[in-house]
Amino acid sequence: MLLRPAARRNLGGDAPRRMQHPLAIGHDRIMPHAAAAVRSRAPAHLLFALLAGLVGESCYEHTTLLGDDDQGVPDAGRDARDAVTPDATPPPGHWLVRIDGAPQLSAVRILDDGSIYAAGDFAGSEPAMWVVRLDGDGTILEQHRIDAVSLGNGTLVRAPGGGVRVAGTTTAWGAGLRDVWLAELSGGTIYGQHTFGGPRDESDPALLALPDGSLLLAARTDTRFDFADIVLASLAADGTVLHQRLVGTPWEEPTGRRMLLEGPGGRTYLVAGIGGAVAGFGDIWTLALDATGEILWRASVGGPGNDRALAALVDGDGLVLVSSAEDAGGCIGWMGRIAGGGALSWQRAWRTGTCGWLAGLASAPGGEWLLAGTVPAATSTTRLTDAWLARVDAAGAVHRQISLRAGGSTHTLAMAALGEDAVVVGFVTDEPDSGPTDAFVARVGLDATFRSPCDVREPAVEEVTSPDFEVQWPAYFERGSHLECREAAAAMTPTDFPGTVVCGP
Repeated sequence: MLLRPAARRNLGGDAPRRMQHPLAIGHDRIMPHAAAAVRSRAPAHLLFALLAGLVGESCYEHTTLLGDDDQGVPDAGRDARDAVTPDATPPPGHWLVRIDGAPQLSAVRILDDGSIYAAGDFAGSEPAMWVVRLDGDGTILEQHRIDAVSLGNGTLVRAPGGGVRVAGTTTAWGAGLRDVWLAELSGGTIYGQHTFGGPRDESDPALLALPDGSLLLAARTDTRFDFADIVLASLAADGTVLHQRLVGTPWEEPTGRRMLLEGPGGRTYLVAGIGGAVAGFGDIWTLALDATGEILWRASVGGPGNDRALAALVDGDGLVLVSSAEDAGGCIGWMGRIAGGGALSWQRAWRTGTCGWLAGLASAPGGEWLLAGTVPAATSTTRLTDAWLARVDAAGAVHRQISLRAGGSTHTLAMAALGEDAVVVGFVTDEPDSGPTDAFVARVGLDATFRSPCDVREPAVEEVTSPDFEVQWPAYFERGSHLECREAAAAMTPTDFPGTVVCGP
């Protein structure tokens, strides 16, 4: 049984040991070229140019933040892509920030004070992740490089006292096998880090912060030789494992992202992907848990092809889900609502010719929803893609949409709502022939025209008239789990994370 702790405790005990990270803004150990770039950047809005829809133009000005040289990405070859003519003023409240040398972006989170965290992974043979914090105007407040850790499909959640908790993976133990890594970032420092794992591989963690400061953790774990399950654990605020269980099905290993969502009345939802439940392909697996961790209902949602859970939000007594999916005609993006008890209330699907194209979901005023994804670019080069944003009504009908591009192929990967008047999106862009990749964070206003500083066109998104997803109630089992908390200081280099961190009080 998964129980929630009754009392809140500070991460790392009553007197957590705070550890200074060398990339914290405002400290002497920041990378010199990154510090110079931050000091020299224009205040408020970080550069704009309206996109004319031509390859080689972009809607940003080249600004080095995390540094090319450390990642082995030379500046040569960027000139054509970086050349812009900032001859237009963006609409009020819009901004776009480029994060140089960051090839992947996995998460965007907005805190109560309006500050924005974005995070992802660097390229390279050794794992390393990056985290950037911005204010509501796009000004960079903090940046971190964390070696020996990969964010992957991990998550960021709000920390009780401000800042964020980060869940990623590290291979510091286990001869190359991964463990879940957990730490807190706040005020330019990194502290309270722990790793969690068993004798085999754990990856793709999801994290949910509860009002009492405790956490729920869900991760993929290799518990069977040919398959995998999901370990679901309750953690005290200091990282102590209080309760844990393994959940799974007789089918193949979990796929897609894992998501933990807090619902009304103490309810918790676990959304993940599984293989083989409907028609022998991957589907979206949903568990609804009560406040004690007992399963209220479970459902597997999918169509005839391979479907992957990519985004989800709580909607009343149910969930709205987004999936990259397949049907008889090829790749589609799918959106649907699972009501309380697991019934499918409504569903929509769209086709663009781009596989894996829906990736983000956020709520909008008036009970509407915002979708983010990737569509083929409005150019003659069919290999290029644009980021895509759409506003849909309460039943999923699209009534506004735009596409954005920052040079090369642009892929939307994360999105979060910023109050009732804007959305923050994270995307990456790369050249079609294995060129350099950069990450971007943008604020797009939700005004009457839903316009953007990088607005290209009305994309050609075709709605599938009769999506054929269905709900099944798959076989389910639980087994004893093996997750344990370990001392995490050895996972990092001593220069990055000095000191010793213990697990538990």
